[in-house]
Amino acid sequence: MQAVSEGNLLSPAEAERARQAILDEGSSEVADTAQAVGLDPAIVDRRVVEGASGQMIIHIADEVDADVIVVGSHGHGFLSRVLIGSVSEYVVRHTLRPVLVVRHDEHRSDREAAAGEGD
Repeated sequence: MQAVSEGNLLSPAEAERARQAILDEGSSEVADTAQAVGLDPAIVDRRVVEGASGQMIIHIADEVDADVIVVGSHGHGFLSRVLIGSVSEYVVRHTLRPVLVVRHDEHRSDREAAAGEGD
């Protein structure tokens, strides 16, 4: 029996560089988000972890004994949640901690950009 692989596979070194680039981008996005909402970086515990999103959010919340978990939602409909799942829905259903789900309103962002707000 012979195994055949098609497509471009990464070497271990390339895979590690790609992994590190993803983690670096995640760290940058977390820092940018904290700054955008006006949080003091000295008091914010920012972490980028690897694993299933919902499970890791709950794990870290338990580890730091969080008072509340805040997660975002893109407001996708029922069919999207059924087909691809929802991290926020997973967190709500699998933790005993209070969860605040903040819905991202794409239309509001578009209106603000058109009006020149948020600059």
